[in-house]
Amino acid sequence: MRIARLLRSSTFRLAVLYMALFGASVAVLLTFIYWSTAGYMALQTDDTIEAEVTGLAERYGVSGLDGLIRSIDERISRKPNGDAVYLLTDEQLTPLIGNLDRWPRVARDSDGWLNFKLEQTTRAGEVTHR
Repeated sequence: MRIARLLRSSTFRLAVLYMALFGASVAVLLTFIYWSTAGYMALQTDDTIEAEVTGLAERYGVSGLDGLIRSIDERISRKPNGDAVYLLTDEQLTPLIGNLDRWPRVARDSDGWLNFKLEQTTRAGEVTHR
């Protein structure tokens, strides 16, 4: 009888409504934070890749194909754990140098990037590369 009276009271209903609104507000806030953080990290990743490509293009312009291959080899040697992914191919996508054995078999996304997963053991688990 006491529980039935409690469930029908306006105070209890108001408290439940407040809890639901608070829970929904927290969910919206956390979703926004996740979305903003993921977008910022993707932008930072894209900027880093573009800087790498620019540096390699400059090296190619100065030293030609041999200089580009040496530069990629140096970068791979500095980070042998695969923190960065490099693959230089010819027109038929035959690998010339890199730490991938073949061109990824995925389609480009709407921004022109290739997003693919590497089977790589890291402390963070599965890694997505662009």
